Amino acid sequence: MKYSARTRSTMIKCFKLALAHLPDTIGYDGGHHRSPYICDTINRTTGYHRSSDAVTDFIAERIEHKFSIEAWLKDQSEEIAEAVRYDADYNNGKKLQAYRKAWLQSLITEFEA
Repeated sequence: MKYSARTRSTMIKCFKLALAHLPDTIGYDGGHHRSPYICDTINRTTGYHRSSDAVTDFIAERIEHKFSIEAWLKDQSEEIAEAVRYDADYNNGKKLQAYRKAWLQSLITEFEA
């Protein structure tokens, strides 16, 4: 889909805000619970408005309308699903969060091009 320069700029800002505020782990972070989800983080950092809705709609399309990247990953193969479950259960989701951050960085790169 083609986006206007203004829309692309807004999307890049939302991606960068989410990247800056996304926690490194799932669960509690320094005694505070921050959502590990990209769309929650976008809404929390940008507020709920039309531009953030467009960004979260775009993300939903990219992950085939799954609940989260975690759910999308688990649908890719049983091997990936097992690795994601292991990371969540025994590594506090550090690899999953690193994947989310890398994915956001790739979206930033894509939209800046």
